[in-house]
Amino acid sequence: MKGWLWRFVGFGVAWAVLGGVSGATEFTIGGSPASLMGYVNQGVTYGIDKDDFNNKKGFNSAVFSALLEGDYRPNRDLKFYGAGKITADWAYPLLAGNDEWKDKEFDESRDEIYLDTGWNKMLHEAHVTWAPGGIFVRAGKQIVSWGETDGFRLMDQINPVDQRRGLGDVEFENTIIPLWLLRVDYYIQPQVGWLQDIGLETVFNPNAEFQANRPIDLGNDDSGIWAPNVGVGPLPTEFTLVDTNDDGVPDTPVPTAFAPGQLGSFHKHKEEPDAWDPSGFEFGARLKAVVSDTIVTLNYFNGLSNDAQLRIAGPPDLTLAPDGKPLLHLPMQYRYPRFRMAGATFTGDFPSLTASFLGGVAPVLRLEGFYGFQNTFGTDDGFSKYVQRDEVRYIVGVDWKVKASFLNPKAYFFLSGQFYHRKILDFDSDTPAGQDLKDFLGNVRENNYATSLAVNTTYFHNKLTPSFFWLRDISLNGNMYKFQLTYDQSDRWHYILGALLLDGNEEAKGFEPLKKKDQVFATIKYRF
Repeated sequence: MKGWLWRFVGFGVAWAVLGGVSGATEFTIGGSPASLMGYVNQGVTYGIDKDDFNNKKGFNSAVFSALLEGDYRPNRDLKFYGAGKITADWAYPLLAGNDEWKDKEFDESRDEIYLDTGWNKMLHEAHVTWAPGGIFVRAGKQIVSWGETDGFRLMDQINPVDQRRGLGDVEFENTIIPLWLLRVDYYIQPQVGWLQDIGLETVFNPNAEFQANRPIDLGNDDSGIWAPNVGVGPLPTEFTLVDTNDDGVPDTPVPTAFAPGQLGSFHKHKEEPDAWDPSGFEFGARLKAVVSDTIVTLNYFNGLSNDAQLRIAGPPDLTLAPDGKPLLHLPMQYRYPRFRMAGATFTGDFPSLTASFLGGVAPVLRLEGFYGFQNTFGTDDGFSKYVQRDEVRYIVGVDWKVKASFLNPKAYFFLSGQFYHRKILDFDSDTPAGQDLKDFLGNVRENNYATSLAVNTTYFHNKLTPSFFWLRDISLNGNMYKFQLTYDQSDRWHYILGALLLDGNEEAKGFEPLKKKDQVFATIKYRF
């Protein structure tokens, strides 16, 4: 497998170089068109926060990714598509001899994060599409995106995401995990002035291989430099044997020294459906229409939650890191309950709000929301039980291109703001007073609020793009700030320089466990 893997890397790099010279990515097979393209991407991050057990100041990651994709169209209605992908973090071999790296157990996350191998990860997408007239059928490993907003993924409940490598310079679209799906759509163009298009889109997941979100887990030995910092203790660090049976034989360890501890990696006991097991089948349907130039959808999904619900499955375990840090490991049961929701989206512009002094472009309103039926949560009292609650989630977003000539006389500024609200219904029923419910991301309150703001513009004939992103967790009092400068030297070469800053004020909640992960990052990307 390793030899084949490195041949793939070598082929991808060689094709990038040769493609850059010849520019030939389109060709024919048997007289039918085909194409081959891809990219090579190398990033590096540098930690700027003060040293702590859960972070490493200085160079701490070098994520590399390469994708090679191709398609073939034997006729107008039929298309074959495939994409192979590899991802690696060169920090693991480069820091293998670093004492700090080993003392904090970052080296033990190598098997999880260093190199993505195995056909299920390296075969990124592979599907065939048949599209005669108003029919669209696609079968194979693919991504189905039904959301209309950015980041929060309300309607995008079909494909899970891989967030193991953190929140830094990892392109969001590269974190979505393709699944083996069957998608069947039917579109018509009614001869009605106010209704331009209408279509029914359906998707079925036969559970050929169960996949769930790959989140940032606890423990340096699991999540590397992105492991959350959750303190516990004090915990014992030294023991002595004591004779508790009065038989003259010391037989019971008793702690004699203590130190502040850390919540380490979970011992995971996962309950996942077997391949092709009907309990893992998932169904989704979306009715999409263009009504008077406004996009409206009605959505339904019945599947398994991409996030696990957790419950303590036994007594904890205590270990000591090489630097002497005591670590508490909880045995956790991972369960993926049924997730059902019905919702709608709305996307349309408002010409009546056009302002000439702002550039004369109308703002775009985006609405997205769903009602969740009897979704499963853990409780805050030691994850001791599960409860089911209905819930409502919605987002209101506004996109607006505005002119600010004193800052940029030649290009617009793009502003995108969003407001998110998640409400748990019947919250207090069977929930101990003063406690929160829990999902995999942490505490869930009766009302959960967040906002986001993205701003960007371009200079030098659209080659230089400065951008800023701010995510504010209102309920848990935390923030994420991302500053980025992108330089597109050509259609092939792209460079990124940026910084990521995190803060939180509620202990062990929201962004607080990640607040020492501040970093600067740089990336070189080559498309071919």
